[in-house]
Amino acid sequence: MSGPVPVNRRDSAALHPLGMPTPVAVRTDSSGCPRALQAASSGKAHGTGTKRRPERGRDRRRRDRRHGPERARAGGPETPPVRQVVQIREVWRIDDEWWRRPISRLYHQVVLDDGGMVVLYRDLIDGRWYLQ
Repeated sequence: MSGPVPVNRRDSAALHPLGMPTPVAVRTDSSGCPRALQAASSGKAHGTGTKRRPERGRDRRRRDRRHGPERARAGGPETPPVRQVVQIREVWRIDDEWWRRPISRLYHQVVLDDGGMVVLYRDLIDGRWYLQ
């Protein structure tokens, strides 16, 4: 048997935790239900968890010419689109681990205008929304 495989911590393709929530901007209606969302620009497209293909040098240069010199200098990913929530399929609440660090979350399984289905939750302690 071989020993453990060393992990290069500087390698971006190294191991990453699975299922980590992503902060997301959510617009709600008067009752607090989600009506639209915009995922943070972290490589997730449309808030559905789909990873974008990394840009190669030639692709980036072509994009930079399209968006002008100010876009080329910024070098950041494009702003993800706002997705409308067309249906809330399920809502549930979790209150747990009060003896350690309290967890209080209100989950929503929603259908988006592009047909994607995602799970959002609002952290009831800090008031922020996350994409699960």
